[in-house]
Amino acid sequence: MAGSKKILGERLESGQYNENTSEHLHRYAMVMDLCRDKVVMDIACGDGYGSNLMAQKAAKVIGVDISDEAVLSARDKYRRANLEYKVGSADKIPAPDSTIDVLISFETLEHHDRHDEMMQEIKRVLVPGGLCIISTPDKLVYTDK
Repeated sequence: MAGSKKILGERLESGQYNENTSEHLHRYAMVMDLCRDKVVMDIACGDGYGSNLMAQKAAKVIGVDISDEAVLSARDKYRRANLEYKVGSADKIPAPDSTIDVLISFETLEHHDRHDEMMQEIKRVLVPGGLCIISTPDKLVYTDK
């Protein structure tokens, strides 16, 4: 049913190839070894392709997105025993305290203004010594130019 799929907003989805595809895939490739045998959370996971990639090496991956539709799509598209998807936001992360080893959030900060709340939530859910990896577009390249 080509052409009938609804695009889930401003997000890169699997099967969609454009100038951002390579950048997104490289971000996930860079963190794969850091996820090995860890409990990983992917905030703003979109349709779940990155969470699915990390689940190849992680003990467990939890993909989180604010969009119900994105989470339903991810659950339908990617299924692994160590992979789950939840609806949630960056400032209200759906996880108990001190349960996440590695928290990934790629291309999220530019979409909201609750950065302080997000950082407090990340601090709450990470285990002591846990790792947070965030990326956001370069303002000069993606905005000013």
